[in-house]
Amino acid sequence: MNILSAAATILLSLSHPDGIYQVGDTVKVYASLGDKTELVHSEVACEGPENRIFDYEDTQIGWVVAPQDYVQGVPCPKDFKRWWGKQLKAMRREKMEPVLREMSGVSDPDVICYELEINCIGDNPVRGYVAVPRAEREGGYPLVMYFHAAGVAGRWCRCWPEETISMAKWGNGAICVNINAFGMENGREQEYYDALEQGLYKDYSKRASESREDYFFKNMYLRAVRALDFACTLPQWDGKRVLAYGQSQGGAQAFALAGLDKRVSAVVGIVPGGCNSAGSARKAGFDSWPYTYKSFVNSQQGQKILSYFDGCNFLANTRAKLFVEIGLMDQTCRPSAIFSALNANRASRKGGCCGEGGSGLYGPEVTVLCSPWRYHDEPKPRYWEHWRDTIYTARMQWINDYLQ
Repeated sequence: MNILSAAATILLSLSHPDGIYQVGDTVKVYASLGDKTELVHSEVACEGPENRIFDYEDTQIGWVVAPQDYVQGVPCPKDFKRWWGKQLKAMRREKMEPVLREMSGVSDPDVICYELEINCIGDNPVRGYVAVPRAEREGGYPLVMYFHAAGVAGRWCRCWPEETISMAKWGNGAICVNINAFGMENGREQEYYDALEQGLYKDYSKRASESREDYFFKNMYLRAVRALDFACTLPQWDGKRVLAYGQSQGGAQAFALAGLDKRVSAVVGIVPGGCNSAGSARKAGFDSWPYTYKSFVNSQQGQKILSYFDGCNFLANTRAKLFVEIGLMDQTCRPSAIFSALNANRASRKGGCCGEGGSGLYGPEVTVLCSPWRYHDEPKPRYWEHWRDTIYTARMQWINDYLQ
């Protein structure tokens, strides 16, 4: 049977639907066209950890072998906690003076939205929006801290009051704090953001530095903590639950916040960046965003600085519940880097990695969903509905269950 002779959409699938295998397993790839399916590839996984991408006709699929064996490239610095403690102390010496302005042009019967600005260490304040349910509730509401993917001028990396209000309706209601990564002004004309992208923040993620104190992401992570400091002063907070949520660079910020502040009780990281970043400074290391190591004078300088910003070290210092989504064809935030961070986490070491079939790699406080069809962005159109009905739906169910 040759189902591929017709000019139609081919769908690939794996013998393990979640794309996770162990050494010795047989990896089988199937191609489907309409109601016909045939085996197009079979191999025994001989070594791991390994991430593979298989090409067939006009489509691809990915899998990973022995992901529990991925390890951090560069050990955590001995003074990691002490150094970050000093940065937080220096930030908090500056009295917090938040400014809230109600968004009169954004009306919602259940949620009130404010524009938010908070002074912070460095040149830029915290800027974004905060949305709070109008109804008083005994016991209060959980917090959702929302962080954005990389970029400056794109819609996805800026804050919007409408999305802040929407997230405040998760679960049975939540306080949502939605901040941009840079402290940019809210609601400006497109030209303002274009100028920042081509000027002040051009290639910000690739910038090397002479010291850890000057590294670009330091103040970005401190602004995340500053935003949480403010959010925890709100009388509507339940005093217990803080969910940090982000994709790509936003996932890196969520991991950092969880590692720096024990008040974070849950994390959702979607194809998170910044993991094993110091390990990538090695010649033989895996690349993973933000690729800063390429800009350093040498690998030793890169390792020394980047190890203080490695997502592996942040996850190693949190006891928060974790939900992590990994794209098994992601070449921006690679599976190898994200699994290295998961394997450094305390709850993970208690040893469920739950793909569609459930792989049982990690403890009950850690949920990992792998998409064999996902690159860094959401899957291509032919696989998008399946991703939505499985992984995206499971993610939102996990969030709503936690926030109930």
